[in-house]
Amino acid sequence: RAEALTAPEAAARHLEEAVGLLTDPAERAEAVLELCNAHVLRQGDCVESVMRPLRGAAWRLGEQAELDCPDPDVRLRLRAVAHPGV
Repeated sequence: RAEALTAPEAAARHLEEAVGLLTDPAERAEAVLELCNAHVLRQGDCVESVMRPLRGAAWRLGEQAELDCPDPDVRLRLRAVAHPGV
């Protein structure tokens, strides 16, 4: 989480690597959400520019995690992060 607050591009890369190692769909979805939430909390006003790298990672990783995740609340939250405004 600390990396997500200070180095969003590196955090997005590490997220992709870490999520690839998780086998549980719910854990995978939660990992994407936690990192995105850390960015939002840290950045306040400039959320859009900070979220861009993570949104790309969330979209790539989250699509399968969303399909596999058994928790409907987590699926909805993941969809909201990966596809804002939808």
